[in-house]
Amino acid sequence: MPAKEAAQTACSVHQAGDSANGDADQLFDGRQIGVLTLVDNHTRESLALHVGQRVRGMDVVRVLEGVVNDRGRPGAVRVDNGPEFISK
Repeated sequence: MPAKEAAQTACSVHQAGDSANGDADQLFDGRQIGVLTLVDNHTRESLALHVGQRVRGMDVVRVLEGVVNDRGRPGAVRVDNGPEFISK
């Protein structure tokens, strides 16, 4: 497959959508951490992992902007109803 055709195919597949999920856990010493994962639904490739003491809305925006700059805009992003995805 020529490179241009492969790139177009990858782009159209990427348009199928991604999933974003926020999760929280606790370290051995009691400190809280948050993890944001972004996964390509078609290839199941991990596009981004963001770990911090908290995952806030601005963190989500920054991670999504980075993925869009690298790979292009997905057709859709599926999210759960976690607080990092809810605007006030």
